[in-house]
Amino acid sequence: MRHIVTIYRWELQRIFSNWRKTATLFLLPAVILTIALNIFPLLMNYLSTGSFVSRPIIIVNAPDSFKQYLDENIDANVFSYEFWSSNRLTQVTKEEGLHNVVKNGTVVCTFWSGEKNTDFDKKISEYYDELYSGAHVESNAVVYVAYSASSMGGQALAEQFKQGVLDKYQDGLITILGKEYSQIGSDLFSIDSFKHTGKVVLLENSRVNRRTFLNNYDSCSAVLALAHTDSALDGTIYNVATDEEISIIDLARLCAEKMGIENPVIEFSGYRASDPERRLLNTDKIRSRTSWAPKVDLARGLDECIRNYLAEDRA
Repeated sequence: MRHIVTIYRWELQRIFSNWRKTATLFLLPAVILTIALNIFPLLMNYLSTGSFVSRPIIIVNAPDSFKQYLDENIDANVFSYEFWSSNRLTQVTKEEGLHNVVKNGTVVCTFWSGEKNTDFDKKISEYYDELYSGAHVESNAVVYVAYSASSMGGQALAEQFKQGVLDKYQDGLITILGKEYSQIGSDLFSIDSFKHTGKVVLLENSRVNRRTFLNNYDSCSAVLALAHTDSALDGTIYNVATDEEISIIDLARLCAEKMGIENPVIEFSGYRASDPERRLLNTDKIRSRTSWAPKVDLARGLDECIRNYLAEDRA
């Protein structure tokens, strides 16, 4: 036991006597690396903007949808923002010039509805409403991002802001403002309930609602038809749909029939507000500009779907 204690004390003395070497080998490089990681961004910012202070992104005429996006997405708040009105931007531009505003690395993001004194969100909502009605329309609403091409920091900030915030915000606009246009599709019910109980529960809206259903084959063939028609690639939006309508009740009965279920029980519960009775899209545009037309009717599509569903269940 005494020998063990002696060895233990010897090892402790050895460790403490070599602490300087340990610090030199491990701690010092770690400290230097930590300092470098914190100083490098500041140094780059100084070289490109002449200041150690990180520049904010100036948001002009920020619509409510963008403010909502910032509130709901933590990732978007890695940037600092200043919110300006168009009047303030006009005044500052007259006094200093936009070049002087952005020359030190500041980025200016401006929302423009395409019409003077018109709300950006309102204009986008109207655009989606017209698309839903089948109209051939284009939106003049744009988001401008201004930065100095001579500022390395400004260019990097603008690109990071575009990829990290603007692109994701624009992708989500259809959900925020698209209303009925963003919800084109079917009233969902569980096909499992048919198989296990022979009963399905639908929304009260389903007593009168009618829908169309496009097969994946037809949606993909529409993309290919457009891709092979140069004259159709003009940057506009195309409605892709079938005009074969069916009521939700008849759809439920048809699914039950194809699954071999006689006399299915259909019940109703719940109600979805602002749910239109019909969602029939106008596809004249894509049909006239390309050779596309839907090929797979609802009966065939359901046969494939239910056959695969039952096969997977058996597996």
